[in-house]
Amino acid sequence: MKNTVLRQSIPDEAVLDQKPYFADHQVKTTDSLFLKDINILKSSGSFEGVDAELLKAPLLKEILAGEIERNRPATYRTVIDFMKDFKRTSAYTDFISGVVLFRELENRKINLKNWENDQALFVKLGFTASDLEDFRHFIGKRKHRKLSYKQAYLQYMKEINDLGTVNK
Repeated sequence: MKNTVLRQSIPDEAVLDQKPYFADHQVKTTDSLFLKDINILKSSGSFEGVDAELLKAPLLKEILAGEIERNRPATYRTVIDFMKDFKRTSAYTDFISGVVLFRELENRKINLKNWENDQALFVKLGFTASDLEDFRHFIGKRKHRKLSYKQAYLQYMKEINDLGTVNK
């Protein structure tokens, strides 16, 4: 019985050379076979904490597609190797900073009295001076004042995307 439990938590080498379910299927975060994929990746790839943000179906599919273009097989091992290499790059450091920043935005409620300090978060996201002014106007509307900065940011970006779609 102990061996069965151990085998489920740490996949053997042969499993790592298999094709993940998410490679060929549209998945939801609750799909049992996708969850199995995630468990295999987590237990074999040492993905902890913020790294879990990388284990999203669309991102994993993109990683695999890119690796397939490089003539790498569509396997768990390919994803794990990519992630190990990625974790050694400055892009990974930027990714971690972005996740930490996004979490900060998620927890911070809009407060126009603190805008002078809070706008620094949006500068880190790449906002220009005109973006900051436009966003400040957006969050200044009564209907947005009870939101977190993350909620407001997502609504703001959706509104901008919707405008771009209308203008096409």
